[in-house]
Parts: sequence; structure tokens; C-alpha cells
Amino acid sequence: MTSTWNKTKQLINQEQKTQKAEETSQEKGIKLLSEMSPEELSEEAKKLAIPMLEAMGHTDKQENKDPLANVKYEDIAMTPQEVAEAEKAEKELIATQTPSGEREIVVFDHETHPSWSKQYDSSYARRGKTNGAYTYSVDIVKYYVPTIKQLLRSKEIEYTKVAIVTVGYLTTVDNAKEFDLCINFLHKDYAHIQGKVQEALKVCPNTIFITSRADVIEKLKEVNVKCAFVPMAIDVKEIQKYAEKADDKRKFGNNMVLYFGNIYFDKGASLGFLKQFLADNRIQFHSIIDNVYTVPHAAPKTLNRAEVLRTVSRYSYGVGVGRAYLEMNALGVKTFLFGARNAGAIFDEDDFQKHALDNFSSRNAHTGDSMKSNWADKSDILLKSFDVKEALPILKKNLYDVLHGITTFVISIDPPQAQPKKQKKKKKRSNRKTGKESSNVDEKSSIITL
Repeated sequence: MTSTWNKTKQLINQEQKTQKAEETSQEKGIKLLSEMSPEELSEEAKKLAIPMLEAMGHTDKQENKDPLANVKYEDIAMTPQEVAEAEKAEKELIATQTPSGEREIVVFDHETHPSWSKQYDSSYARRGKTNGAYTYSVDIVKYYVPTIKQLLRSKEIEYTKVAIVTVGYLTTVDNAKEFDLCINFLHKDYAHIQGKVQEALKVCPNTIFITSRADVIEKLKEVNVKCAFVPMAIDVKEIQKYAEKADDKRKFGNNMVLYFGNIYFDKGASLGFLKQFLADNRIQFHSIIDNVYTVPHAAPKTLNRAEVLRTVSRYSYGVGVGRAYLEMNALGVKTFLFGARNAGAIFDEDDFQKHALDNFSSRNAHTGDSMKSNWADKSDILLKSFDVKEALPILKKNLYDVLHGITTFVISIDPPQAQPKKQKKKKKRSNRKTGKESSNVDEKSSIITL
């Protein structure tokens, strides 16, 4: 046994010596190559290439011709520009090839959409401004797109090239007709998207539109267009980062109201009504419109996004719609809805749910009360927002149903398998119309259920 062990040790030692010698030889070879000039490297390459070429039948042994005799290192080496062009060509080739069993998914968002991004850059970004479509698209890309991609990878879905459009439409995208499925987020009411929707369907008939307005769903249903609902939501924690600390906050009191948002379509006339009411009641009107902060007896000031949110957080009361409404609530500002004929207000959970179906829209103030009566009860306004992480399961469920043909039209704000939250003791207040007592739900809860 001892003899066998000794022989084994000798074999191991010999193998180790051989391996070490090979490693030393490789190191010397690498060192020699690194020290060679281009001409010497060219000669070394010839020694390696000639046997390979001869084996492939590219040389004539009888004439003893050297196939690399007239080739120099400088002739075969690629310039940096050629290397860059080759790498670009390779990437383009890979981009056009979809592996078997997989589908190509292209996202056109606030930065990559060919026409929308250019228009936004000239109208807003270059002037240090933002709008709701941009901030919504940022959240869509961050939170919704990964889930949509996950749904699209299902083997049951038979599409090969899919477009996800977070702003604008597919109509202004090159080679738009190559897409056999498009998921398009909408940002406006039906009156302002009707023509765009029809144009988009001509480019990609199999388009699913996603909207935060139930009335748009109903209109699309009438013309047999696929669509799904997702309630408007914001990244609450991200917004709250910009709120001033309680110790530093100088809250503007009851005699000041901030309007926050941009002015589109018929909002101009409504804004005039709002200003008149506030003036008649000796309430100061302040505004942040297109990032321009305006207060009485001071020059207007353009603010960036962070400055806008910090400024909003200083107010006790505000007026806004859509994302602006949710952002103001997240910053602790009790907010009136900017109605077309009045400024509505949300005082309880039922109203919040109804307005959530309308993207907290200026055209659908459900309260019906006058600004005067709402202002009298302003301290009872529900302080509540809705987070993207709560909207995500709703989007996932509704879009899944449309993609898999379970239903063509979805109007639902019920998260799948949502468990009711325990509510704290309800605060009772007097109903302005009936005089009966009604209840406010826990303001910290923000799950929408019907």
C-alpha cells in the first residue's frame, strides 16, 4: 500500500510540475507578445495562419507561396472608427432579430417617443417646466411597464412585436405598422382624443387603450374599441419627499387659496369664476400655472419641479384636478376640485370613489354644492391620495382580462382579492343638504373599492 501511495504522490508531483511549466511558458509568451512591434506581431500571425490556410486549401505548396506575404499588420487592423461602426451594425442586427418564442416589446415614452418628446422639450423642458402627462409617464415607465411586459410574456398571447405608448400615439412612429399589438395610455377626455384614437387604430387595429376616465371607457365601448381602466395614481412617498418639514413650514391660512395645475381647454372660464368668488369673499388667489408662481403684489416667478412641490406644501387649502389634486393631498393640502361651474369638494369615501372614476375631473364635480357652501365646510374636506402601488394590481387584473379575451371593456377599481381595512372610529359631521349626520372614513386608508 505504501508503494502505491508513493507512486501516486510521484504522479501528482509530476503533473503539478508540468502544469507549472505550461503556465510559465504561457506567461513568457504573453510577455513576448506584449513586447512585440506591429511588424513582429504580423510575422507571428503568419506562422499561426499559414497552417490553417493550407489545411483549407488556400495555398500552393509546390510553388511555396505565402498567402500572407504581402499583408501587413496595418492593412488588417481596424481603425477605432471601423470598430465603432462594426459594433453599431451588430447591435442593429440583434435589435431586428427576435429569438424564437419571444416577442419584441418597444416602449415609446416621455423620452423616446419621436414626436411627443421633441414637442415637450421645446414647450416645457427647455423652459424648466413640467406637465401632468410627463410626470404620469414617468410613473407608468417605473411601475406599470414592468408588469405589462410580464403579462405580455404569457405563452397564450400570440403577438411578436408589441408597442407600449405612454404618451402620444403610435401614428408618428416610424414603421408603426410593423407592430401587431399596441398598448396606448390616454391622457385626455374623449372629445380631445376621438380623432387621434381613430388614426391610431388605422396604424395598429389591435390597440388596447388605457385610461383613468370611466366616461372614455364608455365612449370607446360604443365604437367597439378595446380598453381598460386604471385609476389615476401618484408615487405618494416620492411626492412627500418635497414637503417642507413641519418645523420649517409656514402654512398659509384660511384667507389664501392656491390653484395648482395647467390651464387647458375650457378651464379658462372656470378660473375666472373661481377668482371672482374668492375676491368677493376677500380670499387671496395664488396660483402655480405652467410652473409660474403668482401671488398678489409680486412679480411672477418660474419654479422647477422640486420648488413647485415645496411651495404647494406651504398651503392649507388649494384647488386642482387630476394628478394635481392627488399631489396636493399627498402634501397635506385640503383641495377643492376645480369644477367647470363650481369648485366641488370631496368630504367622504363615497365621493372619493366616484371622482376616482373620472380622474378627479373638472367636468364631473359630483357634489353639486356651491363654492360658498363647500368653503364653509372646508375643514371637513377629506385629505386623501392614491398611490401607484395600489393602482398596479388593478391595472394588472383589468389588462389581463382584455389581453386574454375574458372581456373587451373593463371599468373596475376593485383590486383583486382586496381585503377590507379596519377603520378607525368614524368622525361624524352634519350633512349640508339633509342636516343628518354622515361619516368620514379613516383618512389614512387609500384603497379604492366599490
